[in-house]
Amino acid sequence: MGDMNLEPFFNPKSLVIIGASRKEFTFNQTVLRNLLDIRFRGNIYIINPNTDELLGIRSYNNLSSLPEVPELAIIMLRNNLKDLFEELGKFGKIWVHEESMRLFAEMCLTVKNQNDELVCQITAGAAIAAGGY
Repeated sequence: MGDMNLEPFFNPKSLVIIGASRKEFTFNQTVLRNLLDIRFRGNIYIINPNTDELLGIRSYNNLSSLPEVPELAIIMLRNNLKDLFEELGKFGKIWVHEESMRLFAEMCLTVKNQNDELVCQITAGAAIAAGGY
């Protein structure tokens, strides 16, 4: 598997939250609020086409409009994940945390949509070798 740098996952210099919400007291806003509360030192980007800014952070309509490739993507959505993962794949090596990921069987990562339909499935070894998923 070779050497793998986990620093961008645990201490990213930049991150994007896809699906951050304007609704207070929701998990989709709490993640952003917590990052601001701890004074996250990196660049924070938000993808939410329904607002220009959220908690003082500029919001972008899509990933291609970001000013840089983030080291970490935090996905707060459960729909259109296949398209989203394909778009993230165009960035090359990027760490991804998808809020609805579940571990099924032994060492198999699975992402399902809101209808419990399989979107992506990858073995843990492949996810690690790819530098995150």
